[in-house]
Amino acid sequence: MPGCFDSLLAKLLVWGRDREDAVRRMRTALDETMITGVEHLIPLHRRIMDEQDFLDRNITIQYIDMHQELLG
Repeated sequence: MPGCFDSLLAKLLVWGRDREDAVRRMRTALDETMITGVEHLIPLHRRIMDEQDFLDRNITIQYIDMHQELLG
């Protein structure tokens, strides 16, 4: 049945000396991750890693609502 699967296909965790290092490592990890056969959110997460409010730590629970352009 389409749509009947666990939405947590994988979890990608990174760490770094500081936040900037962790973001750099996450960019690399996302760029190197390949998932085929199903839709996934890697492109969204990659766009978030480059978005200025995220980089400036200007994030709230409304982050995605306020940055709808990231979804497309």
